Amino acid sequence: MEKNLLEQFKSAFDKASEIKPFTKGAISLRKNGETWNLLGRFTNPYRDVDFHSNPLNGGDIVTDESHKEFETWLDKHPHHALELWSYHQFGTARKSRASWWAYTGTAFYANWPLTEEEAKGISSWALNNDPGMSFGFYVFKSNWDEGLIEKYRAFEASILPLSRAANPWTTFIVTSKENNNMFSEEKRKGLVVIHGEAFVADLEKDDGRLKEALDMAGVERKSSTGSDTASVGEPVEPVVAGYATEEQVVAALKRIESAFSETVTALSTQVANLAEANLKLISEVAALKGEVQTVTETQTETSKAQAAPLSVLASYMPKSILAAKTETTGEAAPKSVAEVDGRSTLAKSMPAGARPKTLGLRVQDLGVQ
Repeated sequence: MEKNLLEQFKSAFDKASEIKPFTKGAISLRKNGETWNLLGRFTNPYRDVDFHSNPLNGGDIVTDESHKEFETWLDKHPHHALELWSYHQFGTARKSRASWWAYTGTAFYANWPLTEEEAKGISSWALNNDPGMSFGFYVFKSNWDEGLIEKYRAFEASILPLSRAANPWTTFIVTSKENNNMFSEEKRKGLVVIHGEAFVADLEKDDGRLKEALDMAGVERKSSTGSDTASVGEPVEPVVAGYATEEQVVAALKRIESAFSETVTALSTQVANLAEANLKLISEVAALKGEVQTVTETQTETSKAQAAPLSVLASYMPKSILAAKTETTGEAAPKSVAEVDGRSTLAKSMPAGARPKTLGLRVQDLGVQ
């Protein structure tokens, strides 16, 4: 039974005894000092053959302008450099992200530093395969009717057999036709440091010849100069697609941030108002307690001032009452039971509710004969 494609890499690595530099298909493996580097050509502005991605047009074109825009963006955000995967499978990324990249108008190139083990596995695998490249990306802007991808953000480029690549127009064809303007001066110097002047000079010839061959073959591309008829092949790896534009995502995040800020501001205002109201309430309660204390003290003093001592009460009592004897015991009534008639002048001068009870004495109790 045929082995799983990913197992082929492992098998090749186990059997490899040495690393052999090569340029084959869409990749070139070379050593610079102690470091192995892989240069790959992973996309271009020509119509791919991923029929399932866009059946109406037989595949998609990642436009020339979108490649230029992505290169500019990547130069400003190098920490988002593409990872090097195998077969678009998560978990196959090599140790290092791309250290160099450039778009020439014919193809998009990138270079990845490799460990000894990584270079060994790729070298062995390439002996029995025709290496191709493809890449995974999120679509931010597209034209479905024309099959155009007009803005994207890539996150990985994959090594895989050329027959399984969505875009087969990435192979190296070294010829004598030069394209001296394919790299900017800065990008060219960077590539020369990694791969050497001779290799870069050959690559410039290859890039020019590839463009000529694809244009002559009528492979459709999309740029500011227009497009031609597309060639259609078997469907292969689908593009990783997104559903929102970068502007929409940024706008949504800004709206969320604005709403959050407004909510925090409103809550802060409410908390400040509550704190102020609480302080005011505490002050009012303290004042009320003071008023209650004052009223209580005033009433107590008034009550004390108006209350008559028993000696005064006794002075209003007829002596016959104090000396009277009860019918049952014949003993004089104790002074503590003496009370004033509620109808007396003293009783009427006291506050309502503080009047003493009417003394219910009989005439004979008063000692009147």
